[in-house]
Amino acid sequence: MKIYKLLTLLALSLFFAAILLVRIQFGSYSFFHLGLVTVLFLLVLFPKQGAFKSFFKLDQLLIYQLIFFLVVLISFLLNIPNVDSVSSIYSANTGETPSFLYWKIMLNGLIFVLSTIVAYLLGRTVCTSKERFIKIYNFVIALCLFNAFVNVVTWFFATGGSIGRYNFVPPITFSPGMSIQYSSIGFLLGLGALSAIQLKTKRKLMRFALAILLFSILIILTRQSQVSFVIMCIWYFCKTTNMSIKKMLWAVPLLITGLIGGIAVLFLTGAFDSYGGIDSTESVDVAIRILMLNSAYEIFMNNPIFGIGFGMFVGHNTTPIVITGVPIYLASPHNGVASILCELGLAGVITVFFMTLAVIRKMGQAIKQVQDQTLYKYCCAIYVVQVVFLLSIFISNSNLYGPPSEVPYLYLSFISWFMIGSVIGIKNAKL
Repeated sequence: MKIYKLLTLLALSLFFAAILLVRIQFGSYSFFHLGLVTVLFLLVLFPKQGAFKSFFKLDQLLIYQLIFFLVVLISFLLNIPNVDSVSSIYSANTGETPSFLYWKIMLNGLIFVLSTIVAYLLGRTVCTSKERFIKIYNFVIALCLFNAFVNVVTWFFATGGSIGRYNFVPPITFSPGMSIQYSSIGFLLGLGALSAIQLKTKRKLMRFALAILLFSILIILTRQSQVSFVIMCIWYFCKTTNMSIKKMLWAVPLLITGLIGGIAVLFLTGAFDSYGGIDSTESVDVAIRILMLNSAYEIFMNNPIFGIGFGMFVGHNTTPIVITGVPIYLASPHNGVASILCELGLAGVITVFFMTLAVIRKMGQAIKQVQDQTLYKYCCAIYVVQVVFLLSIFISNSNLYGPPSEVPYLYLSFISWFMIGSVIGIKNAKL
């Protein structure tokens, strides 16, 4: 029992570090890395103690993760002859000459994949009781709420209450898109938590918390993240509501009214303009993505089997983006499929394809076996969030598979794989 409590505390600490301590770094590493090392140290020190007995039990998802790790390692080893060219291209693009660039990227890539494995195993091992499961995710809701509250306060004082695209920088996560992801996670989990609250006062407080999370999503205009959030909410509603004809008659008008109201708010504030030209090849965003896709395709054609190495796009991309007259070389193609294709080749794409199918199938099977209604709604929230994250790989960077060179993705990937593991853990506990 003490091991379970210790692992739960470590999981909570890792979430805290991943969501709120993004800015605190020790060189290239952080409190999050310290937490990972602690987990690995405990595994080595107490391999047969309590929860650790089943920690490394093989299942289909773990096998795919291990295969992915092997593909990443092989890709790095095969590309060692390119050490000098990676450094020279990076130096030409940025004007910087970092020492041991290839080896640093390689280390970060291996840490990234290892952290996803630890996250999955930790979630699968710790979340085998209703109490621990709810305790962990209520803590995650609180972290996401705090991040959202800080964003709302910062937005108000930085902009005077005006809604615009990228008109303020989220002070905790750096990234507008990442902030919306955390608010989305908190909001969906909060809907699950709300269903279990009986006291009126607590229900009012939870509704207020949900309003803050929702407002924090509205004021940060990142189109893909906002559209993903809407899809998550509709899907969650469909999965958790037994829709009779009578309920449908009420729900459809309410949904239409909500959508019209949301569009009206965006239009009146001028925020709707940020969605203009999204389907046009003349859009700057679309033009940049097309350029990066072309660059990734060219790199893939030269390295079709195992790619150039996980996270190595930054040392191979020679396609500049010119917006203000200054050429910029992006560190990733901003497309998950393109990233995996050029960095890990066909071996990586095939592995990720089957791993993605396995995640969706296993989570779907697990949810069907959850009997407790409160747990079911939490699990549905996790399911819709993670499946939308997985499918967004076609239009943006993957939240589960990288890019490993960008630290916020390391943190979000850990949280995502923990959530996936936790749903599998609940299924194994037969609750």
